[in-house]
Amino acid sequence: MSAIPFPAAPPGLPAPVGVEVIQPMLRGGARRIDPPEGESQTVVVILASGQLRLGEEGEDLTAPLVQLVQKTSRVQLVFGPGSEGYLLVIPQAASAEIAGRSAEGPALQDLLSSSRLIRPAQDTMAESYMIPAARIEAEVRASRPGSHIAVIAWLRLLLVNLWREAPLDRPEGAGISGEAEVIRAFRTLVELHFRHHLGVAEYARLLGVGYDRLHGICRRKLGRSPLQLIHQRLLREAVLRIERTDEPVAAIAWACGFSEPHNFSRFFRRAMGVSPLHHRAGLQTQAQPQAPERGYADWP
Repeated sequence: MSAIPFPAAPPGLPAPVGVEVIQPMLRGGARRIDPPEGESQTVVVILASGQLRLGEEGEDLTAPLVQLVQKTSRVQLVFGPGSEGYLLVIPQAASAEIAGRSAEGPALQDLLSSSRLIRPAQDTMAESYMIPAARIEAEVRASRPGSHIAVIAWLRLLLVNLWREAPLDRPEGAGISGEAEVIRAFRTLVELHFRHHLGVAEYARLLGVGYDRLHGICRRKLGRSPLQLIHQRLLREAVLRIERTDEPVAAIAWACGFSEPHNFSRFFRRAMGVSPLHHRAGLQTQAQPQAPERGYADWP
């Protein structure tokens, strides 16, 4: 069983996808996919012909189909004879970048966070799914300059096509119920909007929950207030850019949503104890870049 390759990613960014071609075989075949310990991933099977079974005891599913499986544990896939298509593995850490910041971004990230079977029409299978998957595979295999952004673009197009087949949009004003879902949806919104410096009340409105409820859930589940979580995500972005790029501080400030560099420097100094320039200078004497010990990456 060959390993599923991932493209080289720019410094500070996760590889967006692993990809493998499913080639027709007389006896079919099987794949086992294990996520890194403690992380989740979404497996996307695009099958133009043949059959797919999830696990040894699962039901046989006949192509054409697109199967999404979101798990933190092993995924076992069994392909029938003559099966042809593509297998994509998307780590959770890359989902927000792939979904993007458009109005459809939260819906696309919901799709990436789900396990579901989608049955596209036969006449759309090639154009909407097989061709984008083939372009993704070619970019990953070539690993040329710009491959990372090209893979993101083709993945986003593929997800939009899936979303059109099976929309996951929540009705306007419907809100959300379970606390785990509130945390997940809040994290999605923070990832999309942390540069826009929205207030906690605005996040609560977008989620369809009350300010006090959002504050209470974050305190109970994560031990931090919503504002602390927003600031930790913003700080993580700033630290990554300061440590892993040579961008001027003014450019980093602008990328983090600060119109004035001195406001950014004050925010950074309050959180890290030193100015952005002193933090970058201090890295020259350290073997490894230092990031905040506990921050956005600790969210569940």
